[in-house]
Amino acid sequence: MPNHQYEESRRENKTLLVGIFTTHQRFNRRALIRSTYLSRKPSDVDVYFVICETPNPKNDNENEKISLSVLKRLVEYEQSTFGDILILDGLENMNEGKTFSYFNQVARTFGKNFKDEFVIRKPAYHFVMKADDDVVLNLNLLAGQLRKMKDMQGAILGREVIGFGGRKFMAGMGYLLSFDLVLHISNSSTSSEYRIGQEDGLLSSWLLYDAAIQKWVTASANAFHDSPKSGGGWSTQVSSRSILVHQCKRDDWFVEVWLEMLTSSSSK
Repeated sequence: MPNHQYEESRRENKTLLVGIFTTHQRFNRRALIRSTYLSRKPSDVDVYFVICETPNPKNDNENEKISLSVLKRLVEYEQSTFGDILILDGLENMNEGKTFSYFNQVARTFGKNFKDEFVIRKPAYHFVMKADDDVVLNLNLLAGQLRKMKDMQGAILGREVIGFGGRKFMAGMGYLLSFDLVLHISNSSTSSEYRIGQEDGLLSSWLLYDAAIQKWVTASANAFHDSPKSGGGWSTQVSSRSILVHQCKRDDWFVEVWLEMLTSSSSK
């Protein structure tokens, strides 16, 4: 678990915790994120890279000459240096339980009111976010909007998708939950028993089945969108309203989006 941000002196109620889902192999992307949008992180936002304990050899390796054992040592070094990695139990995965493990660990580290009374302090955050590592985030703009909603309960926020049968969910590129829903996921038998499946749709299914959602907050198409270079259906130009830009697969696309965000923010 991270060291620097877990100190008791820093457990004041903050606006947002962001978990960036990544893998051992993606060390170059973590370095890029730290040097770009994390460098302008507001003080009431904490960000962690979320990695499962055991590397998965099936994941793309940015440098195939680096063995999995060396990758594990590299993550240990990153953790000792930056203290910004949240390590989950088990084999690295996307749709086989990682999302449940993430929210469960966040709840048990920063939450309250567990059945087993594991933690008894008030939640440390108003909202918790899951994001992919190919997104660029405008954390100042996001936090500014969330501060106005800090008392909201039962809330899920993100870019809405209508799935099969008309069931809606928030796209997995990045979505947020109010902390009471994080606690609910950790305590619910629905989420703990049904962990395998497309992670974004599965999460909404848990909460809908348990009738836990009180408020859907849908991001606009110019706030949560894809990189203009990606060419997808959600692709649009970066603007002063861009909060999350997805599909920044290539490092040059990532940097271009980040620089456009900076320019858009400074020109407001």
